[in-house]
Amino acid sequence: LHDIFLLEEGDSWQSGWAVGENGTVVSTSDGGDSWTVMTSGTTETLNGVYFLDMSTGYTWGTNNTYLITIDGGANWVEQVAPNKISSEDTDTISDIAFDDTGEPLYAVGGAEGKDRIWEYDGSTWDQISTSEPDTDTLLTKISVNVEGTDWYVVGEDDDNSGDGTPSWRKPNNASWDSINVSYSVFGNNYCVGFTVLQNVWVAGENGIFYSYNLGLDWNHQYQETEIRDIRMLDMSGTPIGWAVGREGVILKYDTQWNHQETQSSDLYGVHLINDSDGAIVGANGLILITNDGGD
Repeated sequence: LHDIFLLEEGDSWQSGWAVGENGTVVSTSDGGDSWTVMTSGTTETLNGVYFLDMSTGYTWGTNNTYLITIDGGANWVEQVAPNKISSEDTDTISDIAFDDTGEPLYAVGGAEGKDRIWEYDGSTWDQISTSEPDTDTLLTKISVNVEGTDWYVVGEDDDNSGDGTPSWRKPNNASWDSINVSYSVFGNNYCVGFTVLQNVWVAGENGIFYSYNLGLDWNHQYQETEIRDIRMLDMSGTPIGWAVGREGVILKYDTQWNHQETQSSDLYGVHLINDSDGAIVGANGLILITNDGGD
């Protein structure tokens, strides 16, 4: 499983959905006590999932896959994917950002050596960025701060050239800017998380980095030799944050990062709705639930 979304209901949650390889979609309506396998209608890898309410949700992934449900996940219908606008048949949609009404805002991904950001104008997708054709890159995650004014996008540099990792920033709702490689966090970066203002965290194969000015300066916050390959961040529980990654690592942030525990499977997704309640997903269908902040 690659991602999980929990539908917040007051101070807790009962409904949740997780997605992953081979078109896998599972759902719960009892706070994670039991899970039901849903039929997605695809065998593609699903990278992300988002639900507006108990009925309307979206999932997306490899090979132009972009699906919507209006019945809580029982049935999924293909939508016009942002990458089809560019006439590429092999694009991957890595992540999609939505507004509070459930309208998509931006999508990130790429294919065939081009990283891409697409913007949704209410009816169509417009490609607003791309890398040079001879680079082998993929944008992986997009995040916005609490105020909704500043955005940051991270990615992978699959050719391992050492020339820098693709990153984009959008400060104060201005235009998108490509980050100069001298300012980007080196290595493959898989996730990004915001709190307030321009406080942003980026994580990947080289640990966790922090910037107070939207990526112009970085500090290496967590770089234990044995724990470096971080796959997902969730900083939405300000001031509490979470990170999960390879070899089952779980980290918790409360003024600093601390190793919480280790599972036997690689972990790829985490979603906390508050400081106490949340879930983690990983390889081999693993789903972990907490209602005490991981304690």
